[in-house]
Amino acid sequence: MPSDSAPLPIAPNSDEIGTALLELEETIAQFRDRYDQVQADEALRDQLQAKCQDLKTSRPELKAELERLAVELDDVEMRLESQLVSWLGLREYFWQIVRFGGMGILVGWGLATWAMGIRSVTDSTNQSPIRLEQPK
Repeated sequence: MPSDSAPLPIAPNSDEIGTALLELEETIAQFRDRYDQVQADEALRDQLQAKCQDLKTSRPELKAELERLAVELDDVEMRLESQLVSWLGLREYFWQIVRFGGMGILVGWGLATWAMGIRSVTDSTNQSPIRLEQPK
């Protein structure tokens, strides 16, 4: 029975595991930062919407302030929407579209070529061959 104080054998691919862990920690940190930003932006959106409602009901003469808040609210919502879709996540879908789209084009081209071959054979059997004589 091995003793508890015996060192564990080091795996030959420990550098790969260490690199993977560093990448994972970086991804988690980015996710945490994004989550904090989304939470702050959602709170800001709620505050801006409440302020817009207050301005609409209490002071109709402050339309310029209301328009400024609407522009700022649109900007915050744009930031929220733009960061929810990651380009890294779309990379996989892009290559799937390229792969299956390319396969679709190849299959379509093959079917069209095959259908043209069948049509030319059936057309040539249904009609008598046309012979053009060359002038002498």
